[in-house]
Amino acid sequence: MITATRIESFFDSHISSSDAARDRSASSGPVACKAACWLLLLCVLLTSGCSDLYTKYGKTDGTIGNESLNGFGAFRDTLTEELDESERAELGEDWEDAELRSRNLTRLSSRAYQHDAIVWVPTAWPPINPGDVSDWMTKWLRSGNRTVVFIVPDEGSTEAYWREASKLAPPEQRLEYRRRLAQQINLRLLEDVRRDDIIVGKLFTARGLPARQNIDDRRVVSYDLHEFDPKRDKTASVVTPGGLVVTAAKPDDATIVEGEESELDETAVDEPTESSDSAEETNEEQDDSKQNSRPSQFFETLDEHNGITTFARITHPKWKDSRVLVVASGGMLTNFAMTDEPAIELAKQIRQEVLSNAEVGADERVSFGFMTSDHDYVQISDAEPGAPAQTGMEMLTTWPISLVTLHALFLGVVMCLMLLPTFGRARQVVYHRSTHFGNHLSAMAILMRRAGGMNFAKEKINHYMRVVRGEPDLFVVPKAPPEPPQNTTAPPTAKTEGESNSPDTSEVPPTASEAPVATTSLDPPVPNEPAEKSP
Repeated sequence: MITATRIESFFDSHISSSDAARDRSASSGPVACKAACWLLLLCVLLTSGCSDLYTKYGKTDGTIGNESLNGFGAFRDTLTEELDESERAELGEDWEDAELRSRNLTRLSSRAYQHDAIVWVPTAWPPINPGDVSDWMTKWLRSGNRTVVFIVPDEGSTEAYWREASKLAPPEQRLEYRRRLAQQINLRLLEDVRRDDIIVGKLFTARGLPARQNIDDRRVVSYDLHEFDPKRDKTASVVTPGGLVVTAAKPDDATIVEGEESELDETAVDEPTESSDSAEETNEEQDDSKQNSRPSQFFETLDEHNGITTFARITHPKWKDSRVLVVASGGMLTNFAMTDEPAIELAKQIRQEVLSNAEVGADERVSFGFMTSDHDYVQISDAEPGAPAQTGMEMLTTWPISLVTLHALFLGVVMCLMLLPTFGRARQVVYHRSTHFGNHLSAMAILMRRAGGMNFAKEKINHYMRVVRGEPDLFVVPKAPPEPPQNTTAPPTAKTEGESNSPDTSEVPPTASEAPVATTSLDPPVPNEPAEKSP
């Protein structure tokens, strides 16, 4: 993996070795050629094939932050490395046992107030809520002896890396390196066309350069820092990915110094003008005195290149010795840029600014907070002043109601255990299924029973065998004797004397053989009646 140290050692060793090889080429030809071959092989292994080349911008820790060309892991290590004896002696007696600590800031909360410095590395500008972030920063700066390090986002150092690597690439790889350099140049030209000014409230304006400029071999700058000018930067606006238009320089926008500016710009209520000249002169003198005594922020250039301000400091009387340090472009402090001495010197200068302004607390620690943001919302969870009050269901957790809540909870658990075996009496559920084939069979059996029973079924089978299949009957169906007609309307006949003593056969009960047979109904159950029971 390509880290800042490996990149530095690679380029330094390669350049020095190549120069020495050229000097010794006349005297030791075979040895110099062999060393050059090994050096070219090392170049290929470090820059391609055996590892991935990370180019993600903005991370300050982790694998990406430490190994990406556009990461800021080397810059973070420079800021938070242990103090040496010379630094402790220069800072004073309070720094004898001081320690430097750092942590990542994922949100701005009351816990972040403990930091002595916040290093803000945005990957895009502005966020959705720049006003809320600025208000929080204003309160934090007013606590005194605090430092904000703001690094203006740009395209990073990918182009500078391929430009430097193409000079040192072996002949067989030089064409590929130049092709990748050309791709980065095309991307940079597109960014130069659509690069807009970055306005951080009423603090400063980072004016985009018409073309990105190289400060040296490994540092680049895309913006020029200027003091905020409301006459020039009134209409600067940015459209976020969500479609929200953020106008950074409007008078009603909240900025890091908006609170001070709004307080400082307050003037007394205009009094009615007098007709005399003496009254007008008196009012003008009072207005001039108010404007002259009104405190304002101070923009100071700390470093520049060819008339371009690359590093600046912003202070304000109401900040209580707090300050804002601004770096014109992230390409000045990336891992690749930190492989050269000028970038290391700039990082040490920022470190000196932070340490000289910080105060060692009772815990003997100086804390750094590293924050990264983009166009998304920056989380702010600042606690409200005053003691927290319980509301709603939270009151059940406070004394003495919590004692009742605990007993009620225990009683509920006991009742659940008591009712656990059976929650109610078991029942048999009767249900019918419309798709059950047994219902179809039951309906067919009922129809056949009503049509003639078993004999009717056999007759239908015989009919099928004769008509359809042309075969003889399968069953012998006895023919039922014809039933005699019943005449219920015939009048009774008169009896003669000879017949009066004869037994009345009509009233004789029938014999057992003639008695009607009582048959029980063999019909199956009617469909859709309870035919199944399930527990």
